[in-house]
Amino acid sequence: MSNKKEKLTLENFDDLAFDLLKRENGNKTVLTYGFDEETDILPSEIEEIRELKEEIGADYLESAVAEYLSNSNKEYETDMLYELAEKVLDKYVDYPSGSDEYLEIYDKLYDKVSENFNIEVDAKQVMSNTNVGEVKFYLCKDQDRTMGYLSNYFNDYTKKPNNLKDILEEDGFNPVAFLVQSQGYEMEDLYDKEKVEKSRFLSSFKRELEDYSNINTNATFNIGFTKEDVFLDEIALFEESGKNIVISKDNFSEEHNQIQLEKDIILNIDDVRIVSDYSEEQEESEIVTVGSVLNYNKKIELTDEKAFVPHEVDIEKVYTKAIIDLSKEDYENFIEKYSLDDDIQLAVSLGRLENKNKSMSGDLVAFKEDVKEMQGQLLNYLEDKGYIEKTEDNNYHISKETLDEDMISQGPIFIEFMVKELVKRGIPVVTPAGGLGCHINAIKFLEHLPQTEYPAGALAAALFIVSGARGMERGTISEQRDENGVEPFANMELLRLALPRRVFTVSHIMFVVDRLEWLFKNRELVGGLEWSEEPNILRFFFGKLRAKGNWPEKLLEKFEQDFGDSL
Repeated sequence: MSNKKEKLTLENFDDLAFDLLKRENGNKTVLTYGFDEETDILPSEIEEIRELKEEIGADYLESAVAEYLSNSNKEYETDMLYELAEKVLDKYVDYPSGSDEYLEIYDKLYDKVSENFNIEVDAKQVMSNTNVGEVKFYLCKDQDRTMGYLSNYFNDYTKKPNNLKDILEEDGFNPVAFLVQSQGYEMEDLYDKEKVEKSRFLSSFKRELEDYSNINTNATFNIGFTKEDVFLDEIALFEESGKNIVISKDNFSEEHNQIQLEKDIILNIDDVRIVSDYSEEQEESEIVTVGSVLNYNKKIELTDEKAFVPHEVDIEKVYTKAIIDLSKEDYENFIEKYSLDDDIQLAVSLGRLENKNKSMSGDLVAFKEDVKEMQGQLLNYLEDKGYIEKTEDNNYHISKETLDEDMISQGPIFIEFMVKELVKRGIPVVTPAGGLGCHINAIKFLEHLPQTEYPAGALAAALFIVSGARGMERGTISEQRDENGVEPFANMELLRLALPRRVFTVSHIMFVVDRLEWLFKNRELVGGLEWSEEPNILRFFFGKLRAKGNWPEKLLEKFEQDFGDSL
């Protein structure tokens, strides 16, 4: 065809129109959506795309994304067809605008574009722009098993060897054993003090297990790895590639690292539960990952290499090592607490216990007898001191716990400590410290809020948002309206932080103090509350309140800005 400008007429249309249209589209018969590098998909759209994938029976998420984008941009598709037709019309047609010939050739050009040109959606690019937050890789081989099935077992790995033996004897996948063996260790090594001290993996992992064993919560737990800043194309790749996942020992965030790996792990994609807000499987509520945070600046590596396969656990060896280690620790702590260093019988038993600990080849039956003997001696000691009483059925119950000054003083001591720490930071708290809990003066804390907006309740909500600590409102919300519906204002607006004994440690107290200090510095962000459901009676127990405005979102945004990667 000549380089000079051709004239498109009704007579030569069939011979010339397609070539001109193709020329103006870069010699391509495909029209591509003009998505820029920042075009992404909204969270609500991802949910729709998941449903569409199932509806159309697509094997790949990318296909569903393309279909969704195409369906939602039909008008844009039509515009693209008209735009190409108009390019040729303006450049190669000399019929007067608006004439019958002009309009006829315009219609014929549009039909030619519709018949011969395809619309292409760059779904992959859009998916690579769509950040879906974080994804978790749970070590859970049985996909039908309830996620977090270790919820009642963490304590058993650290404090209850008898229960531990029962757990190890259960059929099924054991994520603890899997992780330990993947690093070249055996389960019994968790109870080898020397090995734990020398191994960054064993020491960090055991610390994790012990930390979670002390948590009193309804949440369930599982061992796994968290990857932050994940994009939709990565999610699709995990789910659809069929390749195994490489968890590199070098691919961890230094700031968030919890478990220190010593070796890379290759996870079988079929044996890992992959969960994100937008994965095929949604996360169940209150699931805690006991594991490490992957570096969010690096993408997860996939491989065709064979995945790690754990071997059978030597249950008797683990049990023997665990009961020696844990019994020794328990009894040493007991002797220290009650100043029993001079108790000859206990000292002798402890010495025998240490000898058993030095040689794993020792007779387990004989060792169990040692432990039984020690238990009997300790029970006799406690009974002689009056701390326990023997019942008719030969069991024991605590008799004088509430008379033990060390026991009953723990709560008030912690309360006093917390109050003093808050006073140091200029936080308005009721003094002197009492015996029930620490009481924050919400009226002074949130001076900008009137009592009509329930400052004590608002402070309780704000503290929960930034710390997870639950306090109790003691103020106007706790009052009841009179017979005329008039709401009396309380004399005080207080947030009570109760500290029962034998529940918290100093680190718990300092965590809440730290969060209260931050909240006090940012108190202007805290807004008021209003009733959404207010029953006529017992409104404090059964009523519901909501935030006035979007202050919880603004507070959380500021919190995330300040704490950032430390969360």
